[in-house]
Amino acid sequence: MQTLHKLLKAARTDADKSRRVLNVVPHPDDEAIGCPATLLGLQERGFQVEILALGFGRPDQESRRRSELLSAADRAGFGVCVPLSPLNLSDRRDVGRLERAVRILVEEVCTARRPVLVLAPHPHDHHPAHELVGRAVAQALARCPSPPTLWLWSIWRDLAVPTLYSPFDDARLVQALTILEAYEGEVGRNDYRQLVSGRAMANRILGSERIFGFGSKVAHPDPYAELLTETTYQGGQWFGSAPRVLDSAVTGQRDESLNLSWLFDLPES
Repeated sequence: MQTLHKLLKAARTDADKSRRVLNVVPHPDDEAIGCPATLLGLQERGFQVEILALGFGRPDQESRRRSELLSAADRAGFGVCVPLSPLNLSDRRDVGRLERAVRILVEEVCTARRPVLVLAPHPHDHHPAHELVGRAVAQALARCPSPPTLWLWSIWRDLAVPTLYSPFDDARLVQALTILEAYEGEVGRNDYRQLVSGRAMANRILGSERIFGFGSKVAHPDPYAELLTETTYQGGQWFGSAPRVLDSAVTGQRDESLNLSWLFDLPES
């Protein structure tokens, strides 16, 4: 793997691995749309957030999107790493792309970085690259001797089983949008700032009832929220965690009755 930490502002490779969080994204800008406020909140709590970008979209976009990724990471204070040869994740003719992604992730997650928490797209996010990365992350973590907790986020389709409510305020929303604005090419094509803002407002209402049960009151006084699915791998199975509002704890209480293995076994959308 070729790391880009030296282009940012810290010797992040020496970070305490017990405080390391790795967000695996199919493309640059996904980290700024999927769950940016949650990442910023983790960083505020003292976790070292790193972005592993597996691809850059079309080959002719790589230079621009690489530059935008570094600019966004610099604004956020996140570390960045990319494969030596980025993957074209959306090319369904390339039948080996899933296994190559898994090999990269096994090396980075299980050996090199060993994060306490991994974030990744939902394996049914209705985008071929997102779904492939979600499955690759799950397969890689299943090969780790001590798999870290996995949080799934979504962009193109609602999470099937959200369990984690991540509230945030106006100041955090401004931070998130400032990071997203570094992706000038993507925001200029389609203004994802509206998506991040609008979804954050909707999640406060819909997420409160989806996670804690219909008829529940709003889960937190903050005006915005992101939703995630929290899951851990044990004994060949993926288990969800009990519904909770995100606090200082990275790992929630595993719910043995909530077996989520089916999420990773279903065919691609």
